[in-house]
Amino acid sequence: MKVLIVCSGNFPEPEKNFPTSQAFVSDQIISLEQNFGVSFEIFLIKGKGFLGYARNRKLLRQKLKNEKFDLVHAHYGLSGLLAILSTTLPVIVTFHGTDINNFITRIICLSDMLFANHSIFVSEKLRKKIWFRFPGTSVIPCGVDTGIFYVTDKKVARKESGLQPDKKYILFASSFSNRVKNYPLAEKAAGLMKTKAEILELTGMSRQQVSSILNAVDVVLMTSFTEGSPQVIKEAMACNCPVVSVDVGDVRNITRDAEQCFITSWDPAEIAFSLDKVLTEGSRSNGREIIKEYDNKIISGRIYEIYTSLTAGKAERGRR
Repeated sequence: MKVLIVCSGNFPEPEKNFPTSQAFVSDQIISLEQNFGVSFEIFLIKGKGFLGYARNRKLLRQKLKNEKFDLVHAHYGLSGLLAILSTTLPVIVTFHGTDINNFITRIICLSDMLFANHSIFVSEKLRKKIWFRFPGTSVIPCGVDTGIFYVTDKKVARKESGLQPDKKYILFASSFSNRVKNYPLAEKAAGLMKTKAEILELTGMSRQQVSSILNAVDVVLMTSFTEGSPQVIKEAMACNCPVVSVDVGDVRNITRDAEQCFITSWDPAEIAFSLDKVLTEGSRSNGREIIKEYDNKIISGRIYEIYTSLTAGKAERGRR
């Protein structure tokens, strides 16, 4: 089986940086290749907005004409629309959050759901934001690579990450400049804390470096306005790293029953209280045991079932 992945390439040196800039897509591809023998090629879209994406249609149609694929798997709503307009092959669209959470792009996503063969939402919360119920939909979060993200010695991880052995560290779950991630709220909460700690930003790291720093820090902090199914929370749990997060995306469901994982409101005082609690107690989470159901092999197996049903002609085609 050969699948064409269609997704955004709007980041520096996209062909080189795809494994880090689109890590959750890359991890899913690798798992499907290794565990189920699926062959992939990637079409990276260059250009932003509806018009920017539309300019890629000719190139995408040419690739589909020149090479043989069994189906197309697009990630995010605009990518899905481009794929649907470019081929008669079966199309799967995965919605990750920024598409559904934005009202304007949500309208485009409705078109995707109407004409795609299968729609995947990474969380139930996202699916509930769609007013209509379309056939051929699933809720499948992105999986976590437990072979990369696993528990290591904290002292060793700190040395690898260049962190001081006796200092308290909070890892902000993205770059400080990403507006959706709401760093100003994290900064306000830090200012109210009784415990002295340094906030680090998560940006520009390889998968191995992310794993190392998750083992090195004392807690991961998420204060986002919106999320789908945030990958970093699953990765933190796979490393038994404590989590403090606002009630966003499916974080509450992911961290259910996990020790040293706290869900808060967007009140900086409440966030500060939870951070102080984690840093004062100093114990790790038991997240790795809980996160097993999100292992990439299990998640990719669910994706593979959809692939095989479509290529076998078992799924009803939405296109007319």
